[in-house]
Amino acid sequence: MRFALADLPAEVLAGGVERRRATGEQLELIVYDYPAGAVFAEHSHAAEQLTIVLTGALVFRLGEREERLEAGEALLVPGGEPHGAYVPADAGETRTINVFTPVRAALPGGA
Repeated sequence: MRFALADLPAEVLAGGVERRRATGEQLELIVYDYPAGAVFAEHSHAAEQLTIVLTGALVFRLGEREERLEAGEALLVPGGEPHGAYVPADAGETRTINVFTPVRAALPGGA
């Protein structure tokens, strides 16, 4: 399955976050575009999650711990671990690619 990220349909979530999604049988790819200051509420899912920051920066909240990721950095979140994220004020607009396995039945933020 070949596709261009820009051709994936965009959903607009709370706070102006945009989500583009492609799925296979066992793998899910999501591109998030976050405006400056965006917040993604805490949630958890059974799938493992790999997030790669392409532009800007993203701070993950993992329990009491925070991890700031800059462009070119990645974080692996184990399945079942509660997490949330926000774009710090100094980061500007932020784009991430997120890979999940297995494919999730329900998505945080609606859909």
